[in-house]
Amino acid sequence: MYNLLITSDKDDWEGSFFTLDKERFLEREDEQIKEKYNNLLANLDEIKKLPCIFAYEEVQNKNPKFGYITNVEKRQGTKFRIEYKIKDLKKFISFANLKKISFDLDIKDWEFSRTHWSIKNIDLSKELKKEKINIPNNAIEVNNDNKYFEKLRDSEIAELKSVLETISFKLKSSHPPHHIYIPFKNFSEKLSRHTILRWINILNEYSIIGGNGRVVGLTTDQEQIEITSGYDASKFDELYHYIKNKKINNSSTRIKNNNKLFSFKNILIVVSILGGIIAIIWGSLQIYNYYITQKPILDVAFNEYTTTTTDKYNGITSNWIGVGPVFTNSGSVPIEGIRVGFSELNTSTDILSIPTYSLGNLSGKILGINEQISLEPSSKIVENPDPLTWYRFDVRYKSVHSKKERCKVIILIKFESRLQELEEYDKCPSPPS
Repeated sequence: MYNLLITSDKDDWEGSFFTLDKERFLEREDEQIKEKYNNLLANLDEIKKLPCIFAYEEVQNKNPKFGYITNVEKRQGTKFRIEYKIKDLKKFISFANLKKISFDLDIKDWEFSRTHWSIKNIDLSKELKKEKINIPNNAIEVNNDNKYFEKLRDSEIAELKSVLETISFKLKSSHPPHHIYIPFKNFSEKLSRHTILRWINILNEYSIIGGNGRVVGLTTDQEQIEITSGYDASKFDELYHYIKNKKINNSSTRIKNNNKLFSFKNILIVVSILGGIIAIIWGSLQIYNYYITQKPILDVAFNEYTTTTTDKYNGITSNWIGVGPVFTNSGSVPIEGIRVGFSELNTSTDILSIPTYSLGNLSGKILGINEQISLEPSSKIVENPDPLTWYRFDVRYKSVHSKKERCKVIILIKFESRLQELEEYDKCPSPPS
């Protein structure tokens, strides 16, 4: 069976209720239907279970909608206030199709031009399947948005089943309009006070029970949940039947362990994630330290050379003393771009201000870790050096991983034919001119 409601107002099925004159309920309907459902309010629980077609008169030419009646109240003695819920289906019949199959749905021609409510002794689901249209099996699928109760986990089903059993026992022992009090101690000891109140609020939200689940009582032992009038027997019974027959695995154990956040498995997962994060951070710091922050270390030593030359014009032979630097990479990163300069100073105060003259260039050479290379003098040789003359070596270099150039300034003095290192500066002077 199904409900057929037809209206002339194009906006009637856009809200949540509409008003109908009492005489337009089951008018011109079969006597068998009238006899069974004429007392609307007495049969409301059964009528609310029936699927509904909410249609428009032909003048509107609008497609009908599908849904269920959720409540009916009498107003002013001659009118009904009908509350309904529309369910959006992926596919439903159009107005043209409704007229086409009107005979199969037992809809008479006059019904398309009159606002009324009739009940048809037709299996709506069966007839619509011929049109490849599927409708929900019962009202619970419509009245509970997004099929909330069908998506519950096993532990939630066990909790809700326990709550519904307690409420059901109390409701059956009361009389309409229902206004009942349920002590917390009546519920299963496996359910916390918070869990009980959460399910009471959910049942209120979906209009399964009435009231707001207010807690009353002077002491903890006396605390009770107050459920006010508004109990919907059909909704409650359908949900209770659905949850009671839902198969679950080891429900009591699941309720008891539902809130075990710090289980061994969860702790192991958290530790593994933290370990992975720490490893990534440590590795990143090592890479950053190696490629970015690691400073190159270039050690500089000096070899002294004596060279004999003969002037080709006058045949005079002279002994020349030269200095050749030896470079060693004692750091942990390769070095490149080694440039060497040499200058003769007048005083020790000129070490950072006078130009540096090129002595050698190893800029194309990469000096590996612990690798050593020497550079003999090729363009600057000192003949019969003054023991008190100052000399400066200007060495520029950089890491292969960082383009920032570093500089060492090494000050030497010639004394008794020996070169002595006096001072070293880790500071670059002005670039050589």
